[in-house]
Amino acid sequence: MRKRSAILLISILCLMLGLAACMLALGGCSKVDEVKDLIDPASKFDVDYGMTVIDADDPNQAVGIVVTNNNDKVATEVVLNITPYDAEGNMMNSNEVSEGDYSPAVQEALIPYIRPGEKSGTVYDNFYNLDTAPDHVEVEVKSVEWKDTSELPEGDVTITDFSYNPGWDGGYATLKNTTAFTYDINDLLMMYWVNLNVIGYDADGKIVGGDYTSVQYLGAGSETTEEMTYNGKLPKTDAVTFEAYVDRNDFKPDPNTIYYDENGKEYTAEEVEEYYRNKNQ
Repeated sequence: MRKRSAILLISILCLMLGLAACMLALGGCSKVDEVKDLIDPASKFDVDYGMTVIDADDPNQAVGIVVTNNNDKVATEVVLNITPYDAEGNMMNSNEVSEGDYSPAVQEALIPYIRPGEKSGTVYDNFYNLDTAPDHVEVEVKSVEWKDTSELPEGDVTITDFSYNPGWDGGYATLKNTTAFTYDINDLLMMYWVNLNVIGYDADGKIVGGDYTSVQYLGAGSETTEEMTYNGKLPKTDAVTFEAYVDRNDFKPDPNTIYYDENGKEYTAEEVEEYYRNKNQ
């Protein structure tokens, strides 16, 4: 026990000396904090979330999630861990055996990017490895890649007007596309798409779930108003106010990957880029 304590004390002293050296080399605590933030991505985010069990026999209940980026850089490839729990507060295990045992049914969701000081909302409802609905979940940031705003594609897709009626799981949205991309859900390669995520809040401002739909078509440089039909994931009575967020994919092809369209035709990364250059002209 004394030997273990001595080793622990030496380790702590080494860590303190290392941090002191970093502070001297980097010019103070702020630099050390920056290093810490790169190691611990959760330190730069506020994560708000909630869900309502509509059907206990259906595991795919919808979790509404809103993430705020408090950093001065763009947060890209924001991966979220979503951990389901039962009514007793026990972490739920997957119904799939992995390495001879049942593992926790932790899921992952992805937010493509969040600009500095802004927030983004997403909806997760794919608890494919559960047999029954979770009672509640916990959501945390697992990993993130930081980028400068100059690295983002030019333009944006924004919501200029929005309505949602939980009674008929629908509403209207006006979307403005200032990018050079055309987002088409029927595109053969399905790499450029736009989803509309709706987060529902109760009268106390607590998130009670979410709903989502795909935008069928949004031309480059255009503005359109469309009637949106959602998936019936929000509770009909608990949600009284709603926020809408754009979730879009501006996919940059990986040179080491072969891509396939819906007919099975192969494309290299260069061919994918050429395909979209021609499509967006």
